[in-house]
Amino acid sequence: LSNFKDFNDLLGHSIGDEFLIEIADVFTKVLSNQAEVYRWGGDEFIVLIDSITVEKIQLIMDSLIRELYKPIIIDGIEYSILMNMGVASYPRDGKNLEDLIKVSDNIIHDLYSTESIKIGYSDELVKENMLLNENINRMMMSDLSENFQVYLQPIVEVDSNEIYGFEALLRVFDEDNKQLDTQKVISYIEKSGKISLIDRFVFDQVTEYCTNINNGKRLFNISFNVSALSLNDEYVTYIEKKVNEGKCNPKFFSIEITESIRIKSFEIASTYLNRLKRLGIKIVVDDFGTGYSSLYYISMIPLSTIKIDKKFVQSLIDNLIDRKLVEVIVSLSKAMDIIVIAEGVESEAQLDVIKELSCDLYQGYLFSKALSFDDALKLIGKSKKK
Repeated sequence: LSNFKDFNDLLGHSIGDEFLIEIADVFTKVLSNQAEVYRWGGDEFIVLIDSITVEKIQLIMDSLIRELYKPIIIDGIEYSILMNMGVASYPRDGKNLEDLIKVSDNIIHDLYSTESIKIGYSDELVKENMLLNENINRMMMSDLSENFQVYLQPIVEVDSNEIYGFEALLRVFDEDNKQLDTQKVISYIEKSGKISLIDRFVFDQVTEYCTNINNGKRLFNISFNVSALSLNDEYVTYIEKKVNEGKCNPKFFSIEITESIRIKSFEIASTYLNRLKRLGIKIVVDDFGTGYSSLYYISMIPLSTIKIDKKFVQSLIDNLIDRKLVEVIVSLSKAMDIIVIAEGVESEAQLDVIKELSCDLYQGYLFSKALSFDDALKLIGKSKKK
């Protein structure tokens, strides 16, 4: 805090203490579920964020800065905050707390700006991000199948424990066949305006998979994600063309949209989703319950299925409130003839709870992680757990 000493010198320690309490409240409000926050010295705080991407750190810091720009009111008087922030990463910038603090401190002291709140990252973080972006640009200019692969995670019937279908999940590999952070890659591609190329690639792969999987007596549904940015006439027309040419059977497909993603216009999105549903494709809302518009989604979008976010599923045993919320979601869905899938089921105890709550389907590591297409083919016919 660049101006904390002024508070103590000019206004007294009691006002300074109130100021620190207000700052701590802001940290708690913004960071409580995402980081650990410590007061390190008189005017210094340390924030520890575990296993996270540069983009996610930036989003968290942006949220923090938005709150800190609001004036703090003490005894009816408004006070503005002056603050510098430095971000260091373990283990690149240091292998112990002392070294990380030293790097962060150097960043803070090197910041020069007219802004009241400034933030800087270590050179290594910036360099790594630039190299990754260059790598992604190269990938996008070559044959996508060289670096992008579509894996399949089983979606399982709760009562019978038989495979109902699969969710198609994108995996990204560099030239050394090292798996990259898919969310990080997709985030960059979305910003570059090329996400429709990836969404078409995934659809084409799913079409091919579906043809190979559904060639026997047992038939399986495959769901795949689509970016909100691809919900446009060009993308929907592309799918309609494939269906009309007989290259895919839409009744085996489900399109997933993420509930936590903000779609610019529900009315426009609903128009495109209705076109897809008229083809026979099912519409799924992923991560249900994590955003602020869940009920609005149900009323505006022609849903066939909702997927309860894994954060709820993984807290069902210990958190009575989350359990009650899932009960309400399941009850509402049943009344509207909407299928409910529980995501992130990792234990038998969690499976027992979602059975009690009458969820229809589940997916998660308890049954299987996401598999390559060849491994998914091997799994079919052995879907009932012993």
